[in-house]
Amino acid sequence: MNTVFFDRDGVINEIVMRDGLVSSPRSMEEFRLRHDFISAFQKFSKLAINLFVVSNQPDVSRGLLRPETLTAMTELLQERFEFREVVYCLHDNKDQCLCRKPKPGMLDYLVEKYAVERDKAIFIGDNVNDILAGSAAGIRTIFLRQSHNRLFDCQPDFAVDSLDEILPIIDLA
Repeated sequence: MNTVFFDRDGVINEIVMRDGLVSSPRSMEEFRLRHDFISAFQKFSKLAINLFVVSNQPDVSRGLLRPETLTAMTELLQERFEFREVVYCLHDNKDQCLCRKPKPGMLDYLVEKYAVERDKAIFIGDNVNDILAGSAAGIRTIFLRQSHNRLFDCQPDFAVDSLDEILPIIDLA
């Protein structure tokens, strides 16, 4: 395994619940990193692997997240974790773009740009769209189970309850 793709919201940072619905942070005050991500990343950073972030951020096009706030969040991630690249889809569902998960556009872009070997890559996500995007891109997937998510009709390659469980999977995969 030489490449790990991470979803952002719910994997790297905590999700935000608004009126009982899962949502993304819309301010720096809401942007809180997951403790298990910080701990897992310390282990990942010791490995010679490429680390990327792939995330839908439709709140920008919906006018609910200011672009400069998203930039500040990304800068914080890059300063602290030094991902090879962070890629976002800013489109809404109605735009039917090719980059918005569950479509594999963002993953395909990074695979081509960095000559990633799909059979040596894995995508870690916390919702069905992440698993479907990884599968559509020909990349193995890890589903991060949480109280707010369900898999429905898709099957990840692996499922975990904490990011601390991922390192052995990456070694095996």
